[in-house]
Amino acid sequence: HNMSRRNQIQALRERHITIGFARFLRAEPDLMVEPVLRETMRVAIREDHPLASRAAIRLADLAGEPMILYPKLDVRGLGEATVAAFRQEDVPLIVAQEADDALTAIALVASGFGTCITPESVARLRLPGVVYTPFESETLASVEIQAVYRRDDLSGVLRELLSVLREQAPR
Repeated sequence: HNMSRRNQIQALRERHITIGFARFLRAEPDLMVEPVLRETMRVAIREDHPLASRAAIRLADLAGEPMILYPKLDVRGLGEATVAAFRQEDVPLIVAQEADDALTAIALVASGFGTCITPESVARLRLPGVVYTPFESETLASVEIQAVYRRDDLSGVLRELLSVLREQAPR
């Protein structure tokens, strides 16, 4: 099921799902959080943008560029991490749009509304006119995808899935 982080946590607690996957999770007394994969970041940018031909884009290169942030949530997420990176690296940030999800953010990039810093996996959204350039940042070089599950869940299905995830996780 495609769910927001908040809905995943609620569904876990109500025992509607066994495991969830998200970013920027934190362990809670009843929940376990495990890293699954670390993704490098990319800059989604229109192919006709002057920065699109670069081998990599630094955060400083995005000073003054209209940015699209996502997800627009009331909990810490990629949008907040992006704002923090601009602040920590002392680069001026212009927020052109905020989107609820990756597809909307990349559609806004394709439509010319701005540029978006996004995890590498989003590059699979091959919208016409958008390129995904490697991103260089001291503070936002990568993000971690995490698994979350109930601490008291002893089901065999969960144990097997976690076993596979742990075997496949990059060292």
